[in-house]
Amino acid sequence: THTSMNALGQALGREAQAKAFLGFYDQHIKAITDAVATLPAGPRPSVFLELLAGAWQAPGHTTGKSGMGEVIKLVGGRNIAADVVPGALGDISVEYALKADPDVYVATGN
Repeated sequence: THTSMNALGQALGREAQAKAFLGFYDQHIKAITDAVATLPAGPRPSVFLELLAGAWQAPGHTTGKSGMGEVIKLVGGRNIAADVVPGALGDISVEYALKADPDVYVATGN
């Protein structure tokens, strides 16, 4: 996020706004990671994040280990697709999602 935001700030001539946003972002990420650090050790809830639910050509469009997959991990979840989606985005079958039986299902729109 830092590299991308700094590059965007430079490209648009808005370095100060990019820096301010990154300060805001870092402050909130720290609050989240501090809260997650206080959770008891043990298994984390499994999460299925379905992107563009109902709008994508096939069900099961999701995130791998990067992008929103990193956010799932950051907030203390375990992404059910992390080991089967090789890149940032990909698809899993409905059967895979049902077999994984996630504790949390998050559906996003477009």
